[in-house]
Order: sequence, then C-alpha cells, then structure tokens
Amino acid sequence: MLKNLPIVLKLLLILLIPSVLSGLLIYQLNKNSEVQVKAQTHINEVIELTQLLNNLAHNFAVERGLSAGYLGSGGTQGKQALQSQRKNADSAADALLLKIDKIQSLSLNKHSLDVIQQLQKTLSVRMNIRGKVDALVPDSSFFHFYSAINADAITLTEKLSVYITEPELSAKFKSSIQLIWLKEHLGQVRGALNGVFAKGDYTPQRAEAVNRFLAEIRKREKQFTHYANNDYLKRFEALKTDPQVVNVKAMTATFTNNVALRNDKKSLLLLLSQDALSAQSIDELNAIVLNMKPYLPAHVFSALLNDVSRLSADRDITGNQKSAISKRLATAVILPHVDAKTWFASATDEIKLVNGLIKALATEITNTAKQNLNSTEQTLQNAFYTALAFLLVSLIIGFVIAHSFKKALNTIQQTIQQIQQDNDYSLRIAVNQHDEIGQTANNINALLENLGNAFCEIGNMSNALASGKYNQINYSGKYNGDLAKVVSQIETAGNQVGIGIGEIRKVMSAVKKGDFSNTISENLQGQLGQLKDDVNSTVNTCNRSFSAISTVVNDLARGNLCNQYTNQLQG
Repeated sequence: MLKNLPIVLKLLLILLIPSVLSGLLIYQLNKNSEVQVKAQTHINEVIELTQLLNNLAHNFAVERGLSAGYLGSGGTQGKQALQSQRKNADSAADALLLKIDKIQSLSLNKHSLDVIQQLQKTLSVRMNIRGKVDALVPDSSFFHFYSAINADAITLTEKLSVYITEPELSAKFKSSIQLIWLKEHLGQVRGALNGVFAKGDYTPQRAEAVNRFLAEIRKREKQFTHYANNDYLKRFEALKTDPQVVNVKAMTATFTNNVALRNDKKSLLLLLSQDALSAQSIDELNAIVLNMKPYLPAHVFSALLNDVSRLSADRDITGNQKSAISKRLATAVILPHVDAKTWFASATDEIKLVNGLIKALATEITNTAKQNLNSTEQTLQNAFYTALAFLLVSLIIGFVIAHSFKKALNTIQQTIQQIQQDNDYSLRIAVNQHDEIGQTANNINALLENLGNAFCEIGNMSNALASGKYNQINYSGKYNGDLAKVVSQIETAGNQVGIGIGEIRKVMSAVKKGDFSNTISENLQGQLGQLKDDVNSTVNTCNRSFSAISTVVNDLARGNLCNQYTNQLQG
C-alpha cells in the first residue's frame, strides 16, 4: 500500500507521527490545565469558606463580650451596641448557612460532618440564649453557647486546611488559624476576667477556667511561631510591646498571682490543720511561705514568716497561732482592685490588634490564592499556546519541505518525460538544491551529458561511415560501461567496413590493370567475410580462366591446334 503512495504523502505521513504526538500533548496539557485550575479554584473556594467561618467566630465573639458587659452592668449599659452586634452576627451566620451545602460537599470525615451539624444546631438556639441574656437570667449559659459556636467554626476551619496543599499558602493559612484560636481564647479570658474584676472576687472554678484559657493562649502563640514567616513573627513580637497589650498582661498577672497566692494559702492552711507538726511539715510550711514572697507586700511577708518561724516541731499548734496566720492570709489573698472597664477596653484593644493581624493574613492569603490561580491559568495557557504554535510551525515546515520535495521531484519527472517524448538529450533538470535530490538531479544531468556526447559521437561515426570516410571513425575513449561498449562496437564495425572496402578496392584496382593475382587477405567477419570470400573466389576464377585461355591462344599462335579450354565458366 505505502509503495503506491506519492512521496509527498509519505513525507506527510512521517510528519503525521510528531503531529499526532503534539496533538496528544496539547490534549493532555489541556486536561492537566483543567485539573490544576480546578484544584486552584477549589483552594480559593475553601479559603472563601474559611473566611466565612472566621467572620462568624469573630462576630459571635464580639457578641459574647458585649453580652458579658450587658449582664455585668445588670442590663443598664451596652444594650444598643449588643443589639447592633447581634445583627452583624446574624448576617455572618446567614452568609455561612448559604454555603453550608458547599462545605458538606467536600470530602470531610465523620467528625467534621458532626461538627457542622453541631454548629447548625447551636446556631438554631441563639434566639433562646439571647432572650435569657435580655432577661438577665443568672444561669443563661451564654458564655458556653458563644464559645461553642466559635470552637466549632474554628475547628471546621482547621479541618478545611487540609485542602490547601501549596506549601507557602498552607503555612500562612495554618498560622492564621492559630491567630484565630488565639483571638478566641483572648476573648474568653476577657469575658471571664471582666466578671472577676467587676465583682472583685472569683470562684475556684472560674480560676481554673481562666488558667485553662491562658494555657491555650500560650499553646497557640507557640504554634503560630512555628508556622508564621519572619515578617509576621516580627509583627507579632511588635504587637506584644503595644502599651495596651502590656497593660493587659499586667492586669492578667494580677489575677494569676492572686490565684497562685490562694493556692499556696490553701496548702498552708491544710498543713496547719494538723494538731502537731513534724520537722518535714515545718520545712514545707517555710517553703510555701517563701513561695508566696513574690505575691505579698514586704511587711506582710515578714510578719507571716515570723509567725511560721515560731512554730516548733513535735509541739501542738495553738488556736491563737492558727488564727493569727489565717487572718493575716485572709487579708493578703484579697484580689487587688482592677477597674473592669479599663480591663475590658484594654483586652478589646489587644483582640483588635490580633484581629488586625488575622485580617492582614487573610488578605495576603486571598491575594496569594488569586495570584496562584492567575499564574496557573497563565502558565498553562502559555504552555498550551506554545505547544499549539509548535504544532502549527511543525505542520507549516512539514508542508514547506514536502512542497519543496514535490516541486523538485516534479521537475525531474517532467524533464525525463520530455526527454522520453522528444528524444532530446540536450535537456537538463533545473534543480538548484544541494541535498540528495539536488545530487540526484546533477547525476541525471551528468548521465544526459554523457548520453548526448555519446550520441553525437555515434552520429559523427555514422556520418563518416555513410560518406565513406572510414578513416574518420575514431572512438574518443571517454565513456564507461555499456555506453563505452556501444561506441567501441560502432568504431569496430566502421573500421571493419573500412578495411573490407579498402581491400576490395585494392583487388579491384589490380583487376582493372589485368592483375588477377591479388586477393583479400584481411580477416573479415560476417557478411564482409562472405564478400571477401566471393571476391577472392571470383578473382581466382578469373585468374585461372585467363591463364588457361592464354595458354590455348599461345598454342594457336604456334600452330598447335590440338589444345582446348576445358574449364566450365558461369554466366
């Protein structure tokens, strides 16, 4: 099948292989483009969902703080601000619920789906909680309610982070999550200590909760430093030196120091509850008192240390001794006054600073995600068009080369056909190429040149033969192969004819002079050989006949009439 195809089609078939491969490459590139763009778009959608979750957590955290202030004031302050914030929180909730199906469509694990359901369930009872806050119900569980919403929202944000696979973007996203958690725990501390400072006292349960929140804050700060880049680490360190943040840390330390002091008091009183102290118990009492030194005024610490030093080992503790130490500690462990409004304002400012970092990170994450998407689209688009251009250029070059081949081959074919039709060996193939086709054309032209020269020489020999100029039949000897044989044979034939004619002329010239003794002695072949034999036979016959007749005539001249000519002659 292929051997019957024109060479141009064969060349195009050869080009078809890389063209098909290029086409497959373009198709695969297009498919990869779709996959990568889809993946990047998916990342952007996840980032958008996490921003909705963060917005929800932020607004309900603000509502939690305002609710705490409203309850702390006994409903006399902050009602209008609380009502306005509730609208903001509802808007954030509605925006998230509109996208809840999108979140559920992601390949989340069972725990994440349970968190979504729990979040929806918690949001559905917010009007009931708000009603209790408005009614100033003491046990409204509002703090737990808002904290649960925020915890579920941030937990979902953490779950969605697995979909952000680009390393740099993932690190920024994870550092942002740590800041969101940090802000949430700061809000919890703000709300819890707001009540503590407003009342001037706290329960052990409240102290435990605050310490738990503070431990979470330290944990999130450590994790943030693990994920954040140098720029945000510097900004975070600068945030810690802000006057409001420093003030918050000082007021928080007032509370934590008091908690530590009360714990020491509890341990000390527990030891004093014994009827008699051992030497080991005395050492423990002294250690507890020394541990309380950083939290006590100097005069209180000296008096307490003096009281404890009067206690002796293996002796009963008197009631007066216990009472004196207990009274002194009762005064010492009273929580120092911290203005609740100042605390709330400073803590809010700290949260705003952290939220500012969160917003900056969110903006940077969004911009980076968009840039990545645009870059991916642009890169893949450039690659697609480059591959397409490569394919087109390949096809164009292929067609140009094929056309060049076809033109050259057509020129060769047409020239040969014209030579075949006209027997004009003076024609030449006009191909100005230096490739194999050009070499082939040059070789054919050289062959035509040899053939033309040979035919010219053969013509000259033929003309010489026809005009009887046998001495002009000469072979130049510049041909090879069969062509040399043909010309050489023509030369040989002409020479044979020339030799034969020359010999015949010589014999006939002698006959003309009456000399019949000459014959053709050259070795002639074919018909010339037969002619040679016929001429020689005729001359010999004539010579014998004339000899016999001459003998008879001579006898007659001498009068001898008896001799007769007995040879039989022809013709």
